[in-house]
Amino acid sequence: MPDTAVLPHTTRIVIVEIPTLLREIIGEIIAEQDDMEIVGELGDLADLVELARRTDASFVIAGPTHPELDAVYVHLLAERPSTRVLVVRREGRQSTLYELRPHAEVLGELSPETLLTVIRGGETVEWTEPFSNTGFVR
Repeated sequence: MPDTAVLPHTTRIVIVEIPTLLREIIGEIIAEQDDMEIVGELGDLADLVELARRTDASFVIAGPTHPELDAVYVHLLAERPSTRVLVVRREGRQSTLYELRPHAEVLGELSPETLLTVIRGGETVEWTEPFSNTGFVR
């Protein structure tokens, strides 16, 4: 009887403006995952929207941004609302997730576990007791 197990959805990832060593580390982490694949890489943001469209990428991992380049992410998220963008700064010591919800979450140092959790869409923030005492609702 053929195996009827459903394969997990593959997250298609584009990497943009990431320094070589960090790009290699991220690439190795993603290559070990059955539900993720890198479908494109760019040295700059100029063709990001077109590459995301052409590769049907749903996730972008990008290097440091400049305020004038944030317009590219706005254009990308407007055209592809389900796309998520992870911006990695300072050799992985600081990262921020952008989504159209609107949502930006400072993640801190980017560990392999955090990288995979973010790509898969899982919770990355541990809610602490002070939030529950302030009436803050998740």
